[in-house]
Amino acid sequence: MVNLLLTAGCSYSTCDDSVEEAINNPTIWPQFLFGMLNAKYMANLAMPGAGSQSTVYNLINFCETQYVDPEKTVVVFNISQLHRWDSMCNWSHPNACDHFSWDNLLQHSWLVEKMNQTHSIFTEINRHMESKQKIKSNCLALIGLMSYLEQKKLRYYFIMLDDNRVDNNTPEFFRNFIEKKLTRLVTVQGFNSMLEFSRSTGMLSADLRHPSTDGHRVIAEHIFQKILLEAR
Repeated sequence: MVNLLLTAGCSYSTCDDSVEEAINNPTIWPQFLFGMLNAKYMANLAMPGAGSQSTVYNLINFCETQYVDPEKTVVVFNISQLHRWDSMCNWSHPNACDHFSWDNLLQHSWLVEKMNQTHSIFTEINRHMESKQKIKSNCLALIGLMSYLEQKKLRYYFIMLDDNRVDNNTPEFFRNFIEKKLTRLVTVQGFNSMLEFSRSTGMLSADLRHPSTDGHRVIAEHIFQKILLEAR
């Protein structure tokens, strides 16, 4: 039995937390998965344009500050593009991400580089950090997240936006780490990432970048099958 579905990631995973919306009008994979699991509650910590820093911190902060029963919780997150960077800010910051519904309760929000590329903080960060340093830091954060979830005995699964294992900029240590976590990695119809699946099958939304509603349903079905397989 699943009591709580806890999800995080970028725009490929962003949706409303409303249980009623998930049941009556699902359009994004966490909403479809919620219905398939017959869960009672859902908490979606995803944000448009998000990178790994916010995904990691949001999930750990939620688990540490809210009641989470490991035996009745399923955690699913998407790994975004590894070069993306986020900077935490006060929940009331004028440039804070306006799609992070937990900002008030968790008392923080995020400046997302993809959505605020000209913001002075990212100008300074990019002046002092090379892209490969951002990528390495994000990889280490993701390894820390998975170690944390395992230590807490939480069931977790992840799916990729891009297949970071074939990106030449991805550190070898992270590619090796992912290879050891294949039981946690969700693939969709043989494709290693949501982006590859959506483009190859033509299941794209009107913006030609994100999965269509049918695409999100198929993604949810594969996550659900992965969960069922482990439960046997």
